[in-house]
Amino acid sequence: MKNILCFGDSITQCVGLAENHRWTARLAFLLEERFPGRFDVFNKGVGGNTTALALDRIQTDVVPLLPAIVLIEFGINDAYVYPWCRTPRVGLKDFRANLEEIIRQVVSQGGHPRLIINHPVTRRRDVHRQGNGKSIASNLRAYHKAVHDVCNAKSVECLNIPELLTSKRIASADLLAEDGVHLSNQGNRIYAGLVFDHFVRLCGE
Repeated sequence: MKNILCFGDSITQCVGLAENHRWTARLAFLLEERFPGRFDVFNKGVGGNTTALALDRIQTDVVPLLPAIVLIEFGINDAYVYPWCRTPRVGLKDFRANLEEIIRQVVSQGGHPRLIINHPVTRRRDVHRQGNGKSIASNLRAYHKAVHDVCNAKSVECLNIPELLTSKRIASADLLAEDGVHLSNQGNRIYAGLVFDHFVRLCGE
């Protein structure tokens, strides 16, 4: 049995949905159906988390379950600019450094990190109003690139959700809940399928 840890924010935690509707639970079901008894999936998402907050809990939420494959999904909260601020919660330089530290800690304990580039979010400026006057999608763009750059620099596999959606001709709107950021019930099903495909390729099947 190999552990799969889903380490992220509210996109991973999926608060508000029944447990069996969350993408992590759907992933576990798909894996068990395809590879019986081979994987055990753990949801270690916490809503509102940035990479800085993730480092505060990595020793309690992740390290005890290593070695494992660790799906690392952060960025939306890091890039978020509160309405009363002009700067993001976590700047790009610190965001990159935090991802690299998460990777270091996972690898040092025999784990296998995979970074996830988040799905596209709403481009409307009147939704999740940002203090710098931009849309949340605009603020997030540079963080998507940072995840990609860290993957290249650290030779870590990347699950590029936007690219996967394009390749499968899935509209990003099909994923989103009413708030334009989180995953809908259908979005969780699609997201689970995209991650599952990664494991099928990983297992060479």
